[in-house]
Amino acid sequence: WSRTGLYGFTQSHNKEYLVMGIRGGTNGVGKIISTPVGHVAYTTKIKYKDQISDAAILESEEEIGVGKGEITELSLVGSFLQVKSKKYDSTPGNIFFYISRLSVPAEEVVERHTEAMRKYIEWKNEYSGDKVQKEIYARRKMHEQVQLDHRFAADAWECDSLFLLPNDPTEIMKRIV
Repeated sequence: WSRTGLYGFTQSHNKEYLVMGIRGGTNGVGKIISTPVGHVAYTTKIKYKDQISDAAILESEEEIGVGKGEITELSLVGSFLQVKSKKYDSTPGNIFFYISRLSVPAEEVVERHTEAMRKYIEWKNEYSGDKVQKEIYARRKMHEQVQLDHRFAADAWECDSLFLLPNDPTEIMKRIV
């Protein structure tokens, strides 16, 4: 079994920073991750350009609240075949790397995500069910909120937080080594 995935690297409008996340959810919790990260759905409905580009835009909307209108560039920069690895908790698949550039301040994206996470935690706490029921309720509320504000990150919970990392190889290597 193989899937197709993508790793996005979201740049600030001036290319000085990358919008990075601290992984939430269930896999790789607490690790630094690029944004957005996701899978490519196999569909015949193309919304923007092609299935892979569409997935990059959709994941940006869902994870960090950035829509197509707030992306000035979307470029495929590489791909690789990921093999199954228990050490790195990976699934085999074809992985595509994208770089997108924001037209809005990167700080605004971080602030939006912080607000979405605040609401997510609030909704989990207000529900009186068990842990799973609280999670389902909060995620449903997140998706309902998108109907009111298209810039709301419905899947913000996939990253506990976002931060800006200088887009400089030396700074990046300090974080990953």
